[in-house]
Amino acid sequence: MAGFAVVSKDERNKYRLSVMCPVELSVSENLNFNSFKKHDTVLGGSCGGLLYFHGNYGHSFICNLKTNQMKVLTPPNFLPPPNDGIVTYSGLGYDAKSGDLKVIRRYVQHYIRKIDETDGGTGYHGCKSHTELYSSKDNEWKKIKHAVGCVAAGVGVSVEETGSCYWVVVVDPSEQKIKEYLERHSITDPWAPHVLSFDFATDSFELIPLPATTIRAYFLLCKVRGSIGALAYWKSCSSELCIKAFVLEGTSWGVLCDDIPPLADVERPLGLKDDRWLFVEAKASDSGQLMVYDLSQKESKKLNIYDYPGRMHGISYDAESTDPPLPCSTPISDYYLSKVRRSGKGKEKSMEGKVKKMSRGMKVLNI
Repeated sequence: MAGFAVVSKDERNKYRLSVMCPVELSVSENLNFNSFKKHDTVLGGSCGGLLYFHGNYGHSFICNLKTNQMKVLTPPNFLPPPNDGIVTYSGLGYDAKSGDLKVIRRYVQHYIRKIDETDGGTGYHGCKSHTELYSSKDNEWKKIKHAVGCVAAGVGVSVEETGSCYWVVVVDPSEQKIKEYLERHSITDPWAPHVLSFDFATDSFELIPLPATTIRAYFLLCKVRGSIGALAYWKSCSSELCIKAFVLEGTSWGVLCDDIPPLADVERPLGLKDDRWLFVEAKASDSGQLMVYDLSQKESKKLNIYDYPGRMHGISYDAESTDPPLPCSTPISDYYLSKVRRSGKGKEKSMEGKVKKMSRGMKVLNI
């Protein structure tokens, strides 16, 4: 069944994971996101029926809500404490040839280095960064060569058919490799966004030009027909959101949908599912509200999911799939009950009740 996962905050300012299954805009399934982790946890990617999350450095896990299984990834040890940096981009993918489930992410750690304590301890800001790749077969992380001259942010879109993950990036035209890439594709605007792809079989990066538009637009990537799609969007003079959808066909971009009407009181797209369901962030007084637009029927409905403006993020995945396999996984309920048992028996009973309630069924909303 088609699924679209969204991380937002509820009315109590707590994180919530909502999974929409928009079959004729019928139901929305909700889980208490705080059951996973007390600290901020970010949706980092999807692949088949799997969702990947990461939070503080060293904490990340993959789960399959269909099978109630999760796998907590072993933390990397590339950087010394304090491990309080940020993940600038991430992605989950599957190498079908080797049967290896992999996670890729770019990690940046900021620090302040003192220069001379006798001078008052003045210092300067610096940062360390690297690209790291997790292998489920080896159950460990390794450093890999980073994408030269590319700055990406956000969740990668994995396409199982191509075995790759994709991000929208900004390039540094001063890098020699970037100069050669721009010349090769006859790109005259060095600051235009591009697509960065990562092949999970070869562990290699590649740059792809985005489709040309008559107006400077923002882009959001999505999975379309076993390939990568791109939503170009911009605000009209009347502040309506204009969207045009493309799909990568071989080495060139084709138009997927160019008759989407301008959307009023909508800030940005969040994703596209099954070439039909367009998820967007709509305005709702001082917050953002999730809205789904049916491209085939030209109808829209607002959902009862809110967050701070610009904070909501989501990704499509196969909500009913048990593929790819999640090796050495643990039942979600068992994992969190064991955490409570280790920390003290006093909380075990209340937590057990919460887990049972979560596993019995999810709250259903009529959209």
